[in-house]
Amino acid sequence: VVLGLPSSGLHTNGYSFARKLFFDIGKFRVNDVIPELEKSVGLTLLEPHINYTNHVFSVLDSGVNLKGIAHITGGGLVENVPRILPNGCGVEIQKHSWPRVPVFDVIQSIGNVDENEMNRAFNMGIGMVFIVELDDVGAVRGALKHLTNIYEIGFVVNGKNNVVIK
Repeated sequence: VVLGLPSSGLHTNGYSFARKLFFDIGKFRVNDVIPELEKSVGLTLLEPHINYTNHVFSVLDSGVNLKGIAHITGGGLVENVPRILPNGCGVEIQKHSWPRVPVFDVIQSIGNVDENEMNRAFNMGIGMVFIVELDDVGAVRGALKHLTNIYEIGFVVNGKNNVVIK
């Protein structure tokens, strides 16, 4: 099972693209407030990255046998998850299995950005992925219950070493 931990926003990746969209294409200024974001463009871009160290150690300390961990940075889910997969395995991600962070909808709207490009440029609301056995999902939820929400976002499949988002 592929479990996703939420991101707080851009997480230090895609800033050049985001700045181009907000400032050059959208003609926003740093202090402009976009209603969907409920804060200024500047504060949105400065949203702190989540440090997942405590999350990882909590799961490891719980005794769960993690099959894989991927930090979702530049390249998004489609480029980061395959790096941790053994040969002959792929991952299928269910697109609507987690809440999308509003900044990504705003960015996509400003630039009319294709969904595939969004998935390669940004984390799309998932900052870290754990791959575990189905029987371990409850233990992971228990280990992280005081730290974050967890979303079952997909599963490992036989096939090419890639990620398909459906």
